[in-house]
Amino acid sequence: MLKLTEADKNYIKLLILDCETFHLNKKESLAYISKKLNRKISTNSYYNCKREISDNDLIANFISNSRWEKISTILHNIALRNRILNSSTDTRINSHYVWNDPEFVSKYSDRFFADSYALVEQTNHMVARINSQRDLTSRNYKSIPSGATIREEHVKCGKPDCSRCKHGPYYYAYWKENGKLKKKYIGTYDPRKETWKENDLETIFIPGHLKTHK
Repeated sequence: MLKLTEADKNYIKLLILDCETFHLNKKESLAYISKKLNRKISTNSYYNCKREISDNDLIANFISNSRWEKISTILHNIALRNRILNSSTDTRINSHYVWNDPEFVSKYSDRFFADSYALVEQTNHMVARINSQRDLTSRNYKSIPSGATIREEHVKCGKPDCSRCKHGPYYYAYWKENGKLKKKYIGTYDPRKETWKENDLETIFIPGHLKTHK
């Protein structure tokens, strides 16, 4: 089996990104890559290139929330795809666009769209949760005296095996009332920098065509 050049490896990475986007299994991925390369690649070469892709996804490797990890991986793969396309002089890479392959798209597009809509639903829940936290911050901030001091704090959860302590930031208000120091929890957002608009996260995370064409 011929040794892979760096150009070959970059092209294989680009093809692996196609496979991950459309959720191909190992057998399907190897068949697709071999067809595009016009020669078979070894399983070791496939996994080596796949490992290089995942090892560079530093954010996803440190995220414990599966929803955020999925979004991070998608963004990482988009950025990696762009780097490969923009830095290569290989005609195979520069002319590659998976959506121009009608056989591939017709065979696997259902997987792509099913996953996309599932991700939209997950993101909807995340957006709703974040907006709820912001609403709580707004309500609590309006209930404190105007002269209160706002402090950003990180707190321990009390779990002995927690590797993420301290948690935060959380925001608290402090003020004196009848000579006594008062404290109130505000929320997870700094109310002094409350410049967001309602549902602005939805615009960032959810593409319009996925919201309207289910």
